[in-house]
Amino acid sequence: MSSPEETVTAPSRSAILESLLALSTVSISISVWFAFAARDIKRITGQSLTPFLWFFVPLFALVQPVAFPLFFSKLRVAEQKVNLSGWTRAQEYAWMFLTFGVGMYFIAVEFIATTLAINLFVFVIYILLYFPLYRRLNSLRSKFKHHSAMYRASGYNVPEWIIVTVLLPVMVIVYGYFIWQSLDRVLAEKVPTGAVVHDIDNRFSLTLTQSDWVITDIGTQSDGSAIFELDGPLDDMWYSVFYYDSGDHEFNDIAQSRLEEFTGALIEPSCESHTSFYQQTLFLRADIVCESKQGLDAEVYLATVIEGENSLIEVTGYLAITTIELDDYKKAFVNDAQGLVNHDQ
Repeated sequence: MSSPEETVTAPSRSAILESLLALSTVSISISVWFAFAARDIKRITGQSLTPFLWFFVPLFALVQPVAFPLFFSKLRVAEQKVNLSGWTRAQEYAWMFLTFGVGMYFIAVEFIATTLAINLFVFVIYILLYFPLYRRLNSLRSKFKHHSAMYRASGYNVPEWIIVTVLLPVMVIVYGYFIWQSLDRVLAEKVPTGAVVHDIDNRFSLTLTQSDWVITDIGTQSDGSAIFELDGPLDDMWYSVFYYDSGDHEFNDIAQSRLEEFTGALIEPSCESHTSFYQQTLFLRADIVCESKQGLDAEVYLATVIEGENSLIEVTGYLAITTIELDDYKKAFVNDAQGLVNHDQ
């Protein structure tokens, strides 16, 4: 174990600068920070810590219940050498519990449906959790000599300045867009469960049995040719309704083109296509449902086309979800679309 006069650590840096760098790199800089923190603690204590392995600790939540207690035990030893008080055990365990919880959340999102708004909020919490730890290590590093691998200006070296200058504005725009979209969704008027929706000319109707659907602007999901569009309760869940003049479009052409479109968009799709008479009439209806499962991810495309006296009405839909929750959403999603009513009878 070397003395403070002989020990050289990385220079301390503002926790705000560290947080901005973490935000710019989508938290990858936290892994780099952990590796350097482990290196400095090893230099101070003389105890083995294998610094390069600590790069992976923030990336793999399942190792954190073992890694974090070891890290803090070594950190306390380093602080005791220069008579720093550090945190209480309760503070350390609270930090470990919260950080591990965030890590487990981002594992769980692979299995459960979430929204971008919630994911973004949790990610910001994750960045902020490291803020007090940055400051704690800065206090320790301030007791030793500093050495930086390259010149620093205002706390950043040249590559870091490039990263922050280029990526931070981009990430702020991206985060801002997601926040704006989320607020727009929160403030939008939800369609009541069981409500019947239709366009202003009453050319069709749909009954929605799932909650939190929102009527959205034309062109949100389609190319602008739809007459009505809806966003579902999940980020990747929607309906678009189309109206065709029967003199310009053929029923079979529309149904066949949709089936080809869906099979071309999905990987190894399983499709069901059924044509029948609509209610008690001689008009035709087609119901198409295509599903694809790849690992934990599932996608569903659907279309229902119904003939009328002078027109064709079609609803298309898309759902992307985990295979675990597919059954919770798919049945109502398909049934509601197939409940399409063409009022041109």
